[in-house]
Amino acid sequence: MTCKLTYFNLRALGEPIRMILTYNGIKFQDIRLDRFGKDWIEKKSTFPMGQLPLLEIDGIALHQSKVICRYLAKKSDLYGKNERESAQIDIAVDIIYDLIMKMRVLRDISDPSAQETKYEEFKNTSIPFYLSNLDNIAKSYSGYLGCSKLSWADFYFTGAIDYLENLCRIKFRDDYPNLKKVIQNVTEEPKLKEYLSKRTNSEL
Repeated sequence: MTCKLTYFNLRALGEPIRMILTYNGIKFQDIRLDRFGKDWIEKKSTFPMGQLPLLEIDGIALHQSKVICRYLAKKSDLYGKNERESAQIDIAVDIIYDLIMKMRVLRDISDPSAQETKYEEFKNTSIPFYLSNLDNIAKSYSGYLGCSKLSWADFYFTGAIDYLENLCRIKFRDDYPNLKKVIQNVTEEPKLKEYLSKRTNSEL
């Protein structure tokens, strides 16, 4: 099976998809656009919702990062063994995504003073609230998010960790030992070893 993933030249919400594709053994074209470049500006209107990522697979074009990851997870063993586990995995992913969206709204505040004031509020409330809840989930599943083995929630968190820390403006992974274990469990997965050793460095 071959497919094509189009995203920007960074990790962010595209990296979990790349990692799951690699884990699943699916060969893919990794199309990376400069988000400030001419190609993206000219092509933006041709993509669904004018957004990326976009995954072309099985004769269909999928957009929205969570939808893509969930679709791929169902092709392997990354969506739990029953509906209960699938629901717990979805809960963990939605917590991660909620934090990302909250921090992206903050980033889009145009007034620097207002943005900084709001950030200080988030730093003391929202950020520790979301991360503590995620850390507790990881603790209850011995270093996994949603079930006691690898799931797409673990890939979603680990793939987006650099992006999330950038949005939060803090390197928090060492402060949450169970989330650190999640990252370790994913990055030590043998199926990802070659990909992770060769992937492009990115702040996001």
